[in-house]
Amino acid sequence: MIGLLAFLHQRFAFALILFAAALGVWGSFGFLTRRQISPGFRSSYVLMIALTAVQGGIGLILVLMQGPDGLFEYNRLMLVKLGGPLARLTRRIRLPRPSWPSPAGSSPSRSGAAS
Repeated sequence: MIGLLAFLHQRFAFALILFAAALGVWGSFGFLTRRQISPGFRSSYVLMIALTAVQGGIGLILVLMQGPDGLFEYNRLMLVKLGGPLARLTRRIRLPRPSWPSPAGSSPSRSGAAS
């Protein structure tokens, strides 16, 4: 049973990538020629969303059928695959320092707050 689900999961992943690429070409062509979105494009997009849900459901079933070892392997994989890029991304983003309002009656020079 796991072998069949793994095979379907792999095939649906490949089909989803090809389908998304085809929709991207179709949508780009429509955008460049300034055409409205056709009902066929919309229904194809809904079909891609449904295929994504099926793909995710099969993947979740596979992880849960493998027991704690499969769940541990999945979490480790997500940490390795997503942890590095997310850490690099958060190091690049420089958030502005918050400017706290100064207490009533005090000037920013006396409280040490940056303007």
